[in-house]
Amino acid sequence: MSISQPMRRLFVKAPQPLQRTPRQAFHASTCLYDRPSPKHKSIKAADLGLIAQHGGSKRVTAKDLPSYSESEKANLSKRYTPDQIAALEAGEAAVDPRDLAEQGALREDPMRLSYIDDFSSIHPVVDKPVRAPESNYDPNLRFKDEDELEEDLTDWIKDMPDNPSRLDWMKFMDKTRLT
Repeated sequence: MSISQPMRRLFVKAPQPLQRTPRQAFHASTCLYDRPSPKHKSIKAADLGLIAQHGGSKRVTAKDLPSYSESEKANLSKRYTPDQIAALEAGEAAVDPRDLAEQGALREDPMRLSYIDDFSSIHPVVDKPVRAPESNYDPNLRFKDEDELEEDLTDWIKDMPDNPSRLDWMKFMDKTRLT
């Protein structure tokens, strides 16, 4: 093998990348690389002050959160036993005030609820309806046989008025169950 072959490959011009030619588009909008760049930069909502900045929140201490007043303690004593009141006070003392400041605030994001609610009751307009339990379910449910349906029809004929109408027949069909 000759030494000139590898040397020739070193001096060969490298292949040029293919130029990008736009292909036929299937829609009327222009290609991404043909679109003009925007004349103005995008402005963020935080720069305009539309979104609240939560970074510099004040540190909340136990002094900032009021404890129960005497009138509130009197109202609590009407409803709760002294042991329950002591448990309430111990539970509130165990909660970190920073958690209350950060997590106890009303949300300001787009996914927040549009109303203030403690979720203690169901609002029929806003909340999904709660289905009633199936209390009238009979596991031995079966269709009536021909003899039972015939007995229902003969009872209706016996009790039929003198001039029966279509309405009487419709009432009979509505009241007669097939189960």
